[in-house]
Amino acid sequence: SARTAHSSSTMYGGYDGSASQFAGQGGFLPTPAGGATAGADGAAGGARGQGRAESLVPLTVKQLETSVNASGVDDAFKVNGEEVHNLTLLGKVVKENVSATTQEYVIDDGTGTVNVKRWVDAEDEAAKGAVAVGQYVRVYGHVRVFQGVRSVIAFNLRPVTDFNEITYHFLEVVYCNAHNGARAAAA
Repeated sequence: SARTAHSSSTMYGGYDGSASQFAGQGGFLPTPAGGATAGADGAAGGARGQGRAESLVPLTVKQLETSVNASGVDDAFKVNGEEVHNLTLLGKVVKENVSATTQEYVIDDGTGTVNVKRWVDAEDEAAKGAVAVGQYVRVYGHVRVFQGVRSVIAFNLRPVTDFNEITYHFLEVVYCNAHNGARAAAA
């Protein structure tokens, strides 16, 4: 379907507000046969769930804390039976520790707090000072475990400028959680 002229591609960081943009791209919805990940699935034997493991999954901190380790995979976790590698969180920065090479934050999304670390280059001036304590941020990253503590290594962290994005994120979490839960129950 074509986008209308009033639909902004910059809304919510490029999201158009629907999960349909992820269909067929190894995202939240099942990839149809011959879709974007069919080659990878076919080459690996086409086992159920392959190709979706690297998708971006919206989560809350509580879901991250209660997720279970995926067997045999380093730093991979399962939420509702689906492996989670890459995730997106949204919350308020309650603590920060910035150095020359790292930015460390404690993010609170209302369900709990999580440590987020972002590695930065010394030349990356845009990343410095972009986020402050008290701001809401969207985090894109992956889960890591160090000395038994789960944290998020962020590959992108940006301030929230439209507070509708907070509601959108939590609705997206509910939708994806229900969808993956129904799929896991049917399996």
